[in-house]
Amino acid sequence: METTKSWEFFPMQLPEKLKRNAILLYESMGVHDIAWDSDSIFEVMDFLYTSSTMILGGDVLAKKNNDYDFNGDNWSEDGFDVERGYIVARKFVEEYIAKFGKDFIFTLVCRSSTVSS
Repeated sequence: METTKSWEFFPMQLPEKLKRNAILLYESMGVHDIAWDSDSIFEVMDFLYTSSTMILGGDVLAKKNNDYDFNGDNWSEDGFDVERGYIVARKFVEEYIAKFGKDFIFTLVCRSSTVSS
């Protein structure tokens, strides 16, 4: 099944609970990207942080009926520091939700901290 291939592009294994809440974008958009809604994204970021996975950035997608579309909003962190990437990501998502509401989903660009920079 094509949607399971999307997980090959994510840098680490996630617990089943976090995988169940994931939105695999291949079926709707044809991209091997994985997103989470505003209720689940913080739990994913927390897990990545405690697993020493660097969050390098992410994209925002708007919900449109039962579909999604990249809306051009994103963030990135140039440093390769696990804590800094987590803080920047969390702050961006918190502020985005506070300003625009919860009708968005978020992708994460991350990298295992065991990979040399």
